[in-house]
Amino acid sequence: MEAQSDPAGAPAPVGQDQFPVLPASPGSEPVPPGSPAPAGHCRSRRPRASPERKSLEAAARSGVNWFFWIAGLSVLNSAVFLMGGRISFVVGLGMTQFVDGFISAIANQAGGQAALTVRIIGFVLNLCITGIFVVAGILGRRMVRWAVIVGMVIYALDALLFASFGEWLSVGFHAFALWGLWNGLKAMNGLRELDAREPADELEPQPAPIQTPPPPRDVWQPPQG
Repeated sequence: MEAQSDPAGAPAPVGQDQFPVLPASPGSEPVPPGSPAPAGHCRSRRPRASPERKSLEAAARSGVNWFFWIAGLSVLNSAVFLMGGRISFVVGLGMTQFVDGFISAIANQAGGQAALTVRIIGFVLNLCITGIFVVAGILGRRMVRWAVIVGMVIYALDALLFASFGEWLSVGFHAFALWGLWNGLKAMNGLRELDAREPADELEPQPAPIQTPPPPRDVWQPPQG
């Protein structure tokens, strides 16, 4: 396309209608500049905020926070054991204490520097076990129900491990923690029922992006000489 010049030698202005209209996004239909966005464009849905919803969300997060207490106290138990202490928290995991006992027997036979290495390996293994509950807590705070259920099942099996050794005080505290987790799961179920009853709010459609015409292919150059 060549620009036409007027008698004075200046190029005539190129009309805006001579530029192609760019699409708003790859694969979409061309949208003329200044036209409104099509129906449903850039729309999203969000849950309607209400006092009942806020209360259920707070109860769910408070319940799943038990996972962080379980993981933290279990790591603390293992750290105390690593340093040679004998104090343990009853809310902690029996699985990590079982690992500590097993590692202790191996370390006593190894002796010297090898004993410390074995204890460190046991501590890292306990970190991996407690990491399961940390992940369950993080997903639970995001209202992922299956993660809470899996964490509760593992913790219930851990309570059976204590019961097999007759540690009934630990079993009782496990039951108390499981009750708190159950309340969190029940609040999540309440949120699902609330979502089914209440319609979601719709966000306002965002304006379509401003279309910028491309530069002309042929640019007029002043005559040489």
